[in-house]
Amino acid sequence: MRAPINIVGCSMKSIFSSGAPLIAALLGLCAATPAQAAKHTGSYLFNVAITLKTAIPASQKIWCHVSLYRFQGSGTSFTTDATVVATRNGAKATCTPRVYFSWPNTDYNPTQSITISSYGPKDSATGLQAGKHQLIAVANNVTPPEGGSATIAVSTEF
Repeated sequence: MRAPINIVGCSMKSIFSSGAPLIAALLGLCAATPAQAAKHTGSYLFNVAITLKTAIPASQKIWCHVSLYRFQGSGTSFTTDATVVATRNGAKATCTPRVYFSWPNTDYNPTQSITISSYGPKDSATGLQAGKHQLIAVANNVTPPEGGSATIAVSTEF
């Protein structure tokens, strides 16, 4: 007996033993082997300038969290993110999170968001933690070159 033959995704024991898979293949009813999606890799560097409008103690850290989200369709999505501590200088703070990615290539940019947050110590009586949280949606059309980086500048008050 011959080994199974696979024509355009249709398995058959022999071309001569059964005509059904061959007919299905010829009519285009069998699934073609899916092509591998090309990967797009690179990074985004976010230069975030923060003007402090809220009294935040100098000992309290300010965090910058950047997230990239990409919906690929058919329920597939990709997320990548980075979190860094901002550097403070008086009423100003800066942070430069870099987000690396590698996902199937598509023709649109990812959704980009930045979260700035700062939390004080927990209250010993209540267990609550005072803090501030701000979400920034970034809208740009910057696409890094393949394997390269794109820089996005963002200014905000916190």
